[in-house]
Amino acid sequence: MNYFEDAKQLVEHSIAQLPSLKNELDIYKVSGGISTKFKILTKEILGNLHSSLDYCACGIYQAVNGDLGKARPHFPIANLDDDLRSFSQKLKSAIPNVEDKLPMVASYIIGCQSFSEAQGNWLTDLKNLTNDNKHTAMTANDGYSGVDLIIRGRDGQSVFTATSITLGEEAKIKGYGDLIIRGPQKIVPGKPVIFEGNGEVYAQLRREIFFTQPKSKIVVMPFVENVSQAVEKTVKDISIMSKLNG
Repeated sequence: MNYFEDAKQLVEHSIAQLPSLKNELDIYKVSGGISTKFKILTKEILGNLHSSLDYCACGIYQAVNGDLGKARPHFPIANLDDDLRSFSQKLKSAIPNVEDKLPMVASYIIGCQSFSEAQGNWLTDLKNLTNDNKHTAMTANDGYSGVDLIIRGRDGQSVFTATSITLGEEAKIKGYGDLIIRGPQKIVPGKPVIFEGNGEVYAQLRREIFFTQPKSKIVVMPFVENVSQAVEKTVKDISIMSKLNG
């Protein structure tokens, strides 16, 4: 059984669902309600990405130890309070002998974890979200995350998202030289600010759907896209390294 190929196919299936998820997000921005389909798609995509890492772990185990038999390897993921020492024990338990026989792969897995500052917490967040919602609907909230400035040309045809600001800040409008729009005294959601020669500028509150974690809010769409890319790279890299070292 080619576990790495199965992992690759599952990642590709997940990435193919992203346009549907984006479409549901667009519907939300108009209707203001989080659809059941959005929750289902989010849960399915993240769950499959998590599973693809476990498939990858099975491929590593096979390369190191031969057939799985009754073994149930999984891709180890650190908790936020783990360090290298505590995680090493999880790695030994999840994929026995990988550190001895495939040290390059073991180092790669360690480098993916939250205690490696370069990687951030995406892997731990993925584990927590999929585990917490394994037997329930995906829990998500919505709200405002900031302000978008939208320029409408006087011809009524050109619409640009120019930049993003926080109310009260000062922002330059990209593509319009040194023109500066100051808020919030002039930037009022839904009301145009007219400046000579360039059209109208609207301030529009940006609505987002996000997951709430103990120490952060995670905006759903960028998170799902970033995790999709990260898992795709992880599966590809480990597959290559396991074959080179196997």
